[in-house]
Amino acid sequence: MQVYWGNAGKHSDITIIQENGWGIMYSGNWNKKNSRLVPIALDNGAFTSYRQNKPYDSSWFLRNIQHCIDLNIVPDFIIVPDIVGAGEDSLSFSLEWMQKLCNEFPKYLAVQDGMTIDMIPCELFDGIFIGGTISWKMRMGEMWVNYAHENNMKCHIGRVGTYERIRW
Repeated sequence: MQVYWGNAGKHSDITIIQENGWGIMYSGNWNKKNSRLVPIALDNGAFTSYRQNKPYDSSWFLRNIQHCIDLNIVPDFIIVPDIVGAGEDSLSFSLEWMQKLCNEFPKYLAVQDGMTIDMIPCELFDGIFIGGTISWKMRMGEMWVNYAHENNMKCHIGRVGTYERIRW
């Protein structure tokens, strides 16, 4: 299991991350200097836009992908842009984005409320990112983890940042 710390930036964060063998999940602007020190993954920022009640802005996500290309860094995975809690609409949005993303990076599909296993073209994705609302994630998470593993895919569960959810 690989743990990713969300948007670490301070020197003390990097020290803690390195000492524990964790990585960083970048979901905004990031410190290129730290990107070679630990494993990294790139979030797409959809949840941040959702929380701020703003339309999705992909500009910094695309900038972060370009930083990786320029620095010759391959993130552990990138999360294909999605629509939080929007099920089939989110899947359609993600499938459109697949055509815009570079092939060098592993791409994870963010599964959302209302998505079902039979909807997912697993051959297109390298892994599953369990997103969605907390209540949906807690109800459906185990099923998605099992699905990913049965299809030889890795799986990451987003926003697990409380003790109760970590234990779960």
